[in-house]
Amino acid sequence: MERTVPQLSVVMPAYNTAAFLDFAIRNVVEHQFGNLPSGQWELIVIDDGSTDNCHAIAQTWQQRYPGSVTAIRTENRGVSAARNLGLEAARGRFVYFIDSDDIMLRDSLVPMCEEAERTGSDIVKFTFREIDSATYEALLPNVPQANLSAEDFFVCTASDFVRRTNGLTGPPSHHGACSTIYRREFLIANGLRFDPQYSVGEDIIMTWHTMMHNPQVLYVDRALYLYHQRPGSALHLSDASRLSALGAAYRGYLLCMLDVAKQIESTAFDAPQSRRGLAENFRYGYNRALCSIVLGGDSLANIYRTMKALKANGGDVHPGRPRFDRRDRRGISVRNKVRRWIVAYVLALFA
Repeated sequence: MERTVPQLSVVMPAYNTAAFLDFAIRNVVEHQFGNLPSGQWELIVIDDGSTDNCHAIAQTWQQRYPGSVTAIRTENRGVSAARNLGLEAARGRFVYFIDSDDIMLRDSLVPMCEEAERTGSDIVKFTFREIDSATYEALLPNVPQANLSAEDFFVCTASDFVRRTNGLTGPPSHHGACSTIYRREFLIANGLRFDPQYSVGEDIIMTWHTMMHNPQVLYVDRALYLYHQRPGSALHLSDASRLSALGAAYRGYLLCMLDVAKQIESTAFDAPQSRRGLAENFRYGYNRALCSIVLGGDSLANIYRTMKALKANGGDVHPGRPRFDRRDRRGISVRNKVRRWIVAYVLALFA
């Protein structure tokens, strides 16, 4: 007897997020699929080599919902490889990638998939809003309902979507992996995967590559995803060695975006609008790279080159910049922060 093809496969990579994972799984299983028969949905939790008890938590849910929740453990290879592994295991008509420490508004995923099915859309895009840990804790007992209606949905072409969102730089986050539902056949047919060599910006790269295949987009102009900004997450690591590594990762992302910019020229996109959006992506990457390598104590040559590149792309490197995010400053001594800020100040005079 053939197994029912699920409407939606949710892929949840997890790496040392045991403190949040149980609720994240509950948020998917009960808040999204509570009214669906078990064969209509699946959740695939990929433990990406965690050193805490992420896998044990996922296994508990797998035992509770056999055939619907799948717990997979793998060696630590990064979020992109974990998402790709989940995609290989997925069977649903649609697939959605969610982080293991964030929240979706209640009853949001199924209505979007139903509307995408009705309209024949290849991807669904929506937005998110950031929440801090205090807000996260406050929402645990009562996650709000999405209350989606027909008026919330808008169908457009990929080029229209890029234009309407100012080159994917509109409200957060038109380029995020966690703000996109994909038709699985569309990903498979076009060979679309997350590039495992990138640990930052991989969702921006994936979104631009997706758009270049001209999908029909179902757009929902609502913040349905609550992104948990917390100390210790991948983008908020603060010891010097990790900050230097983060700066190098952003430089790798920027090299890939240069390739995207070249490819965009041969697509059906509105070229001026796409260039504006790509320029914003470049500024974002260079700013993050600059912040990371200055605080990480990188070489003066690398800092100077990054400043020059940032300025060439319209970024601001006048004295006093970069304005380091307080999350990036954690773990760096006051003496080193002052010394490295002075270095940035002096180099900015000549960039």
